[in-house]
Amino acid sequence: MTRLKRPLNSLYIILIVISFLVSSCNRAELKNENKSLPIAQYETIKIVNEDLERKIKIRGNIESSKKISIVSEVQGKTFQGVNLFNEGVSYKKGDVILSIDDTDNLYNLNSSKSKFIGLLNGLMSTIKLDFPEEYGTWERYLNEIVEKKNLPQLPEIEGQKFRSFLISNNFFETYYSIKAQENTLSKHRIIAPFNGTITTTYIKSGDMALPQMKLAEFSNNDFFELEAIVSIQDYKFLKIGQKVVLYSQDLDKEFEGYLLRYNPKIDKQNQSFKVYASINSDEIYEGMYLEGNIHSPLNLKGARIPRLLLKRNNEVNILIDSVIMSKPVNPLFFEDNMVFVYGLNDNTLLVNESPNKPLVGQIAISKNK
Repeated sequence: MTRLKRPLNSLYIILIVISFLVSSCNRAELKNENKSLPIAQYETIKIVNEDLERKIKIRGNIESSKKISIVSEVQGKTFQGVNLFNEGVSYKKGDVILSIDDTDNLYNLNSSKSKFIGLLNGLMSTIKLDFPEEYGTWERYLNEIVEKKNLPQLPEIEGQKFRSFLISNNFFETYYSIKAQENTLSKHRIIAPFNGTITTTYIKSGDMALPQMKLAEFSNNDFFELEAIVSIQDYKFLKIGQKVVLYSQDLDKEFEGYLLRYNPKIDKQNQSFKVYASINSDEIYEGMYLEGNIHSPLNLKGARIPRLLLKRNNEVNILIDSVIMSKPVNPLFFEDNMVFVYGLNDNTLLVNESPNKPLVGQIAISKNK
C-alpha cells in the first residue's frame, strides 16, 4: 500500500509543477500583450487666457458727416458764385456758391433806409430840446448810418419816457422792418458754411429759384461716418469712443475710426440699434461700402476656444495626468466658430475632439509636442 502511494504523490507533484509553468507562461504572454497595446493620442489645445474683447460686426456705406441741402428762401433768377454751379465743384468756407437776383429787394431796402434817416432827422430837434442828455448819443448814431451797409445796432435806451417818445413816433417799428429786409436780402447770396463739394444739383445757373425749392446737396470732404446696425445682444457692449476698424474689399485696406454715437431706440422692422462710426481718410469717398468691427474691451480675462468643443452642459474635455476629464466653464459670448470662456487655467490641455465621443476617464496622451 505504501509502495502504491509513493508513485501517486510523485504524479501529483509533477502535475502541480506543470500547472505552475503553464500559468507563468500565460501571464507573461498577457503582460507582453498589454505592453504592446497603443495608448490613445489626441490633438490638444494649450489654453492661454487673455484680455477679452468683444468684436461687434458692422457694415454699411460711407456718408459725409457734414451734409446739407441747399434750399432757396427767396425768389429770383440764379447766378453762379465764385465757381461754376455744377456737381463735383468744391468751395471753401465763406465762398459764394450761388446768387439770386436781389434787385427789387435792394431798391425796397434803400427806400426804407431813406425814410428811416428822414424820420430820425425829424426827431433830432425834439430830442435836443426835451432830452438833451440823449442828443449826443443819437447824433453819433445818425452819422454812423451808411447807405450800402446794414443799420448799426441801436444805442442803449434806459429812460422809459424817452423810449415812449420813440415808440409814439413809430421809430422801433421802422427800424425792425428794415432789419427784416436786410435779413431777407442776405438770403439772396448762398454762402458755403464749411469746406465742401456740390454732390447733386437740381437746377442750373440762370434758372428761376422759388422759396422752399431745393437747389443742391453740399457735402464736407474731410469728415465721414458709417451708419450700421447691431443686435440687441451686442447693444450692452457699446460705449462712445470705442475703436472701430473697417475694411474695404475694393482697396484691400483697413481704416481705423471710433464709435461716434448710437441710437438707444430699437428699430421696429429689424429689432436692432443704429450705430454711427466716425472715420477719416484721404482714400475714403462718400458712398463707399465698408465692413468691420467695433472693438469693445470687457476688462475680463478668458480663453478663446473652438465652439464645437463646448458641450451642451457647458463643459469641456481636458487632459490631466494622462486622464481625460470633464471641466465646467462659463461661456461669455460666441464669435463666428469660436466661443470665449471663463474658468480654464493657463496651460490647461483642451482635448481637440468631438465632445460627443465617450472620452471621459480614458487614459491618453497629447499628440502635440
